[in-house]
Amino acid sequence: MFFKEITLDKALKERLISHSEIVFPSKTINFNGGGNYHFADIFGKHHKFFRPYIHKTQDFRVSILNHGYCFTNNEIVFTRKKDILFEHTSYRTHPLCLDKSPTNFVIRWARKRVIFYKRLIARIKLLFSKKLNKNIALLTRPDIQDCYGHLIIDIMAGYHQVKTFCQKNNIKIDYYILPTKLNFQKELIELLQIDKNQIIPSESKIAIQAKNLIIPTLTSDYDIVDYRGFVKTAVSMSPLFIKDLYTNLASKAKPFRKVFLKRPEKSNRNIINSQEVEAIFEHFGYEIVLPDTLTLWEKIDFFSQIKCIASMHGSGLNNMIFMQENTFAFEIFSEFYHDKIPQTIAFIKNINYSYMVGNTPDTSVHPQQENVYINPQELTKALEIMNSKIEKNK
Repeated sequence: MFFKEITLDKALKERLISHSEIVFPSKTINFNGGGNYHFADIFGKHHKFFRPYIHKTQDFRVSILNHGYCFTNNEIVFTRKKDILFEHTSYRTHPLCLDKSPTNFVIRWARKRVIFYKRLIARIKLLFSKKLNKNIALLTRPDIQDCYGHLIIDIMAGYHQVKTFCQKNNIKIDYYILPTKLNFQKELIELLQIDKNQIIPSESKIAIQAKNLIIPTLTSDYDIVDYRGFVKTAVSMSPLFIKDLYTNLASKAKPFRKVFLKRPEKSNRNIINSQEVEAIFEHFGYEIVLPDTLTLWEKIDFFSQIKCIASMHGSGLNNMIFMQENTFAFEIFSEFYHDKIPQTIAFIKNINYSYMVGNTPDTSVHPQQENVYINPQELTKALEIMNSKIEKNK
């Protein structure tokens, strides 16, 4: 009655998958901060979380699952026989499969019970699935799709894989399962010129059986990192093809703006002495911009005009995906939290990247929520260095 765990290879042998193809092969990347071998900050200092590394990216494979099942609000997929295709996940262990790693017997028994009931609930839901004799692309990512930064990269990466695969194989997509509840999610759909009648909202929370379920590889290149005793996943490398996601949409005019991105006042990871910091940026000719006030179309146009972007670490920096090559980025971190996504975007887009680390006076909160104090003298010195870098690049 309950699910079997089935691999992609076994599914192919049993002809449960009609076609599976690597659209973007894996590559080995030497990430050294754009030539900064030790990956020192803008002052030449070294920090715990900033170091060069070599990383092998994933193979990005798109597969067509004949009569496959899925949930609109989940990345989990099932074969026609309702077996779990457990290789399709962004997690190290599939949510419906037992972790095979050795562990305490009691913990393993408890996990087994939890997964038993999860599978039971999933099986019941599949009995009431909506059957559509159509080609459906599953692009939902429930854990990250409500975050703007992840949407414009991870969801778009799935779409780019599917589009590339279907164009190459002359396959028509009838429906896309995509998030639609937030404005920037709707804007992305408009940007892609997908007919509203082709959208199945991921928030509909229904089980569907498709004639052909088209599934991309989910981005899942990450490490496990310890931040002050808090364990978190941290992205190692974004797919190299993200460089091409918005190429045809961004302006090719010569970039001229210097911009400092504000974060919303009530957000976490903010700058304690923000007024002082913004005054220093303005002195160096930076526009102060809150990116949340711009539509997606406006962001693409605006960020393609930027020659130097500066910001506290956050999703706003993911807009570097719209910037042109050979421009500049300056990222500010709190003392105990670090994430590589903006760095890897800069590396892939050939943007000259620099960073500095501020001070965290209050460590009573989760590291990801730390507010930061920026020393005015250090910031002034950093922006003088940034100016010299920009001048040398003219």
